[in-house]
Amino acid sequence: TLDSMRGALDLEGKPLLEDAAGPFGTPITDSHRVKVLPETRSGWIVAYLPEGVVAVEEALARLDAILTEAPVAFRR
Repeated sequence: TLDSMRGALDLEGKPLLEDAAGPFGTPITDSHRVKVLPETRSGWIVAYLPEGVVAVEEALARLDAILTEAPVAFRR
């Protein structure tokens, strides 16, 4: 179960992001421990790309377009 920003979320069978401290994100919602706050200085954009729905190249082009609108953002 994830203590998400939308309440408790059963993670069974769902794609998720996790680290040593446990799960922190799904395509549906993220946990409180990774929410963006005024003191946040860095973050990730994670794109869940179901196979065959969106081409990776198309997703990367859209990401680049989004990042040009945010002058402090960059892609690694």
